[in-house]
Amino acid sequence: MHTTLHHVTVTGPGGETIATHQRIWAKGRTITDPAHQAAAKAMRQQRATTPAPKPSFDIAAADLTVYDRITSSPAKRTTA
Repeated sequence: MHTTLHHVTVTGPGGETIATHQRIWAKGRTITDPAHQAAAKAMRQQRATTPAPKPSFDIAAADLTVYDRITSSPAKRTTA
């Protein structure tokens, strides 16, 4: 990132310019590129209407009775 009194420039690892805009000195301001804002809105809408993919593998169910054995009083403990 490079800043002057009048501009802010963000560069990538290869030195390419990623963003540049006039420097704003007001507190609490956020600079948003209208094209980025529109792309984000489109991505949110697409995600909201696209169902999540189903996993392509089976998930084994854990034996939760082990927790009952661990947390029960010694008189009530059973062995499997």
